[in-house]
Amino acid sequence: MYEALADSWIKLGLPSDTRDSIVRGAFYTTIVRPGLRLISLNMNYCAPENYWLFVNATDPLDQLQWVSFQIQKEGDYTRIDWYFSDDTMVTIC
Repeated sequence: MYEALADSWIKLGLPSDTRDSIVRGAFYTTIVRPGLRLISLNMNYCAPENYWLFVNATDPLDQLQWVSFQIQKEGDYTRIDWYFSDDTMVTIC
Protein backbone atom coordinates (compact mmCIF):
# COMPACT_ATOMS: atom_id res chain seq x y z
CA MET A 1 0.00 0.00 0.00
CA TYR A 2 2.70 2.51 0.94
CA GLU A 3 4.67 1.80 -2.25
CA ALA A 4 1.95 3.51 -4.29
CA LEU A 5 1.89 6.38 -1.80
CA ALA A 6 5.67 6.80 -2.08
CA ASP A 7 5.47 6.79 -5.88
CA SER A 8 2.73 9.40 -5.78
CA TRP A 9 4.43 11.72 -3.26
CA ILE A 10 7.75 11.52 -5.10
CA LYS A 11 5.98 12.26 -8.37
CA LEU A 12 4.44 15.32 -6.66
CA GLY A 13 7.88 16.62 -5.68
CA LEU A 14 9.34 14.85 -2.65
CA PRO A 15 12.97 13.80 -3.10
CA SER A 16 13.58 10.15 -3.92
CA ASP A 17 15.60 9.72 -0.68
CA THR A 18 12.29 9.88 1.24
CA ARG A 19 11.07 6.66 -0.38
CA ASP A 20 12.37 4.15 2.20
CA SER A 21 10.65 5.76 5.18
CA ILE A 22 7.44 6.40 3.23
CA VAL A 23 7.28 2.74 2.19
CA ARG A 24 8.08 1.72 5.77
CA GLY A 25 5.23 3.70 7.34
CA ALA A 26 4.19 6.87 5.46
CA PHE A 27 6.54 9.20 7.34
CA TYR A 28 9.53 11.13 6.01
CA THR A 29 11.95 13.99 6.47
CA THR A 30 13.29 16.38 3.86
CA ILE A 31 15.17 19.65 3.62
CA VAL A 32 12.71 22.36 2.56
CA ARG A 33 15.45 24.93 2.09
CA PRO A 34 18.97 25.20 3.53
CA GLY A 35 18.65 25.27 7.31
CA LEU A 36 15.01 24.11 7.44
CA ARG A 37 14.03 20.45 7.79
CA LEU A 38 10.45 19.14 7.57
CA ILE A 39 9.46 15.96 9.39
CA SER A 40 6.08 14.49 8.50
CA LEU A 41 4.74 11.77 10.80
CA ASN A 42 1.99 9.22 10.28
CA MET A 43 0.09 9.33 13.56
CA ASN A 44 -2.65 6.92 12.53
CA TYR A 45 -0.83 4.41 14.73
CA CYS A 46 -1.60 6.68 17.70
CA ALA A 47 -5.17 7.62 16.79
CA PRO A 48 -7.79 6.90 19.45
CA GLU A 49 -9.84 5.05 16.83
CA ASN A 50 -7.01 2.56 16.29
CA TYR A 51 -8.30 -0.35 18.37
CA TRP A 52 -5.14 -2.38 17.68
CA LEU A 53 -3.50 -0.18 20.31
CA PHE A 54 -5.40 -2.18 22.93
CA VAL A 55 -3.54 -5.27 21.73
CA ASN A 56 -0.12 -3.69 21.31
CA ALA A 57 0.52 -0.09 22.37
CA THR A 58 4.15 0.02 21.26
CA ASP A 59 5.59 2.02 18.39
CA PRO A 60 5.11 -0.62 15.66
CA LEU A 61 7.41 0.89 13.02
CA ASP A 62 9.92 2.54 15.38
CA GLN A 63 8.67 5.87 14.03
CA LEU A 64 9.20 7.63 17.37
CA GLN A 65 12.77 6.36 17.61
CA TRP A 66 13.32 7.51 14.01
CA VAL A 67 11.95 11.00 14.72
CA SER A 68 14.11 11.27 17.85
CA PHE A 69 17.17 10.59 15.69
CA GLN A 70 16.03 13.15 13.09
CA ILE A 71 15.48 15.87 15.70
CA GLN A 72 18.96 15.38 17.12
CA LYS A 73 20.61 16.21 13.80
CA GLU A 74 22.42 19.50 14.22
CA GLY A 75 22.32 22.52 11.98
CA ASP A 76 18.68 22.65 10.89
CA TYR A 77 15.56 24.21 12.30
CA THR A 78 12.92 21.52 12.27
CA ARG A 79 9.19 21.68 11.57
CA ILE A 80 7.19 18.61 12.52
CA ASP A 81 3.79 17.92 10.96
CA TRP A 82 1.61 14.96 11.72
CA TYR A 83 -1.76 13.93 10.49
CA PHE A 84 -4.63 11.66 11.43
CA SER A 85 -7.00 9.74 9.19
CA ASP A 86 -9.70 12.42 9.56
CA ASP A 87 -7.45 14.96 7.75
CA THR A 88 -6.50 16.72 10.97
CA MET A 89 -2.97 18.14 10.78
CA VAL A 90 -0.88 19.36 13.72
CA THR A 91 2.33 21.37 13.38
CA ILE A 92 5.16 21.99 15.80
CA CYS A 93 7.90 24.44 14.81
